[in-house]
Order: sequence, then C-alpha cells, then structure tokens
Amino acid sequence: MEVVVVGTESCGLARGKMKPERFLAPFVQHLERHSVRVHIVERPSDLSSATIRSAKIAVLPVVNEEDHQHDFRAIQSWADQVGALMCPSFATAKMMANKRDTNVAFASRGIPVPKLASQSQGLAIFSNEVTGSGQETKLLESGSPIDESRYNTSFIDSTHTFNGEPYYVSLRAMAVGTHCVSIYLRARPVSDNAPSVHSKDTPRDAAVINALYNEIVTPRKKLLNEICDRAGSVLGVGYYAHDIIPSQDGQFFICETGLKYNDTMLANHLKAERFKTHFADICTEDEVKRSADALLQQLGWNAAPGIASKLLRRLSAQWWPRD
Repeated sequence: MEVVVVGTESCGLARGKMKPERFLAPFVQHLERHSVRVHIVERPSDLSSATIRSAKIAVLPVVNEEDHQHDFRAIQSWADQVGALMCPSFATAKMMANKRDTNVAFASRGIPVPKLASQSQGLAIFSNEVTGSGQETKLLESGSPIDESRYNTSFIDSTHTFNGEPYYVSLRAMAVGTHCVSIYLRARPVSDNAPSVHSKDTPRDAAVINALYNEIVTPRKKLLNEICDRAGSVLGVGYYAHDIIPSQDGQFFICETGLKYNDTMLANHLKAERFKTHFADICTEDEVKRSADALLQQLGWNAAPGIASKLLRRLSAQWWPRD
C-alpha cells in the first residue's frame, strides 16, 4: 500500500492547499506506522522516478484545481498508467473549480445548496465569481440586473446573534471523502455590511466563537456529518473543505467546495485564542492523524502497524513543530 503526494511544476506542493510543514511529517508518520509507504513528489515530471512496489496506490495531488489543471491532467495520466487511484480525480477537480457546476452536481443528488438565481426570482441574490476563492462578492436586491457570467444564487441569511451583536456565520467542514474530520466556525459582524465571511473577518474572541458554535454546530453535528457524507459520495476519495452556510432557520447549505489538506489561515488568524475554541486541534498533529485514519478507511485499506522510514525522521526534524 502506497500513497503518492505530488505537487505542481511551477511551485511544487501548492501552499494554498497544504502547508507542508504542518501536515506532512505527522501524515507520513501515521501512515508508515500502518505499513503504508509514502512518496513525496514535488512535481508531476518527477513521478516517473517514483519507485512503486504495491498494487494498491493512492495519489494525493497538492494542486490548485483552478489554476493548475494541466498539472492535474498530467498526474491523472500517470495514475492511470500505474493503476493508481486519484484522490480526487481530474474530472472531480475540474468540477470543483467551477462553483456553478458543483452546485448543479450537488443539487442533482439532493445535497442542500443555494438555489441558482434563475430559480430564485423575487429573492435577494448573492453574486460571486464562478471560480476562485476570496473573490469580490455582491449582494443584489430583488429585481436587480444579474451578470449571468457570475455565480448567482439566492441569498441565505446566516445572521446569528451573540450578546445582542449580530454576526454573519460560515462553517468550514474539513472532510476526507465521505468522512467529516473537523468543523470550524468563522464569523463577521453584520456591521461590516458584507455577508461574505472569511477567516480574517472572524473575531479573535473564543467566547463569541464558542457561543455560536454551541448554538449552530454542536446540536446538529449529525446532520453536518450526513451532508459531508453525501458530498463525499459525489466527489469520491480526497481531501476537501466544504464551506457551509447556516441559515437563521437551522438549515445548512454548501456554497463552495475545494481541495484542501489543512486550513492554517484560520489557525494563524486566531493565534493563541484558537486553543480556547471548540476546534482547538485545528492544524495540529492530532487532526492530521485523524485525517490519515479517515483516508485509510475511505480507501478500504486494512493497514497493520509498521515502522516509520528515514524520510519520516528527516521530515520530523525539519518540519515539526514549526509556527
């Protein structure tokens, strides 16, 4: 059993998808303890030199699904040649790169997503770019002209209140295939007049975060797990970040999905305050190990304990821990 982690020709392991110094060493360690060999391949052109000895091979592309589709295609071609499973496939990556395509695919399988604007006449419209994250968004009043080239959906009001202060809230579910590994909460004061919520908008206040988490996430974890399970059944095996909008009436809607191994941006933004939150193990060794266990389970590999390699010890000394 072997796992091949591979990056892009231009920049190696895409740091927007993985921060290697936080992820790779505990990942390699945990898998090799279960007799799974791990190959770290910086670029697709280096794949031909990887020494593969097993018939069970999984390929984890650390590639931006929007900007590096040529690399994704090359990795998929190599995986097909050696009989490896791409996690995720190029077809899935291409779909995730387009928010509208992802919305349609999820909706066709009964997964809750915001309705596309053409289905939402008479409602406020949330308008985003079709591709990319952190793009300019617009909230359009009912009846406003719509730019059909953008990703336009009905607006889901995610306002929730803590101590009289209203916040827009967004959840990020980190998943491996159908398995939900972690759920983070991000929030933004409504007074910012912008319903698009990012890590940098979140108050560095564990009291706010935990109160909203207790209200929104804790009593509905089973439902959130079910949503991740259904999304994973569409996407296949892979590392994903599902951005989920919690509406005021208790419903959840997946608004975006992307390839993601660890989310250091929120951890770095919250700084020491993150250790007081209900997701205090964000970007820790424990979280990485849980994701590795989920990967083995999703692949159906009954791995036995083994011994870590010299590569692991070098990675551990070089990369873990480092802030």
